[in-house]
Amino acid sequence: MKLSNQAYVPLLPPHTNVNVAQPKLPVPPGLLDRSTQHTKPGAHTLDPNAYPEGTAEEHRNRTIKSLRIRVKAPNSPRKSNTSKAPKSAQPPPPSTPATPPKPSRPAPSASGPSSVRNAADNARIASTLPFNPIAPTLASHARNSFVEAGVSTLINLPFSVAEHVASKAMTDRIDAQSKMPGAEKKNVDGTKGPVDPSATEQQKIEARLEGAEIKTELLANTILSINEGGNADAVGKDSAASTDTNARLTGLEKRMDAIEAQMEDIGKRYGLIYSPYPKPESLEGSTDKSRITSIEQRYKHMNLMAKNLISAKQNQIDSED
Repeated sequence: MKLSNQAYVPLLPPHTNVNVAQPKLPVPPGLLDRSTQHTKPGAHTLDPNAYPEGTAEEHRNRTIKSLRIRVKAPNSPRKSNTSKAPKSAQPPPPSTPATPPKPSRPAPSASGPSSVRNAADNARIASTLPFNPIAPTLASHARNSFVEAGVSTLINLPFSVAEHVASKAMTDRIDAQSKMPGAEKKNVDGTKGPVDPSATEQQKIEARLEGAEIKTELLANTILSINEGGNADAVGKDSAASTDTNARLTGLEKRMDAIEAQMEDIGKRYGLIYSPYPKPESLEGSTDKSRITSIEQRYKHMNLMAKNLISAKQNQIDSED
């Protein structure tokens, strides 16, 4: 079947003219010389169109260069690809009203429970605790019992209990008492004895008297803080008080009677039972040494009650968390 009017032309294979010179690629200098060299039997012949092989020096230089590129210096810092995005300005969080911190439980005193420094710690702690003040008339009556007619050798001071306890005058009195020849100190072997081993009995009594006066004065101020609150005005030693030993002992005994009466009333308010110290029925014929011993024993008894009151108030604060 004839599909076209055009004449049939048979396909012819491509024809290469062998008489025409073919183009040649340039050969690097020296390659022809090496390609024409005689090689050992069995050795590979060099391809005339291959790139010339480098010398040993060139191989060594290329190896050193590649090692320098791949090996990093040990102290070179590594660069981080991450960059911190700038923080956008944010409004400050709304301020919340600050709540007043609760009084922290005080650390125990490093001194003995009946020492002068321990009495100062108790008075300081009591002035920081939120005791509920009693009625002004009752508070005034309690205060007058300490200073009434000067029988206890205490007077009202124009500053607070906290200021009085932390004052330099009180600190100096405590330090001076601890250095008196008859004052008691703890020896290296754990025993107790006077600061001066050669102190007389009268010097020992005077040191004990001074210590008892400071401790009961601080205990009276602790009672005032419990009755009137932390801003209560303090009471302190009357500078016109007698320096006679018998008068000082009498003033201390009167002061302790006033404190003990307050202890019973405070115990009822805070649910604690206080039993007065069983003092001797009569002090007639008693020596100065026996009287000061009785005063010291009464103070230990009353001081334990004061510490229980402070602990009870602190426990009440902790239970309110």
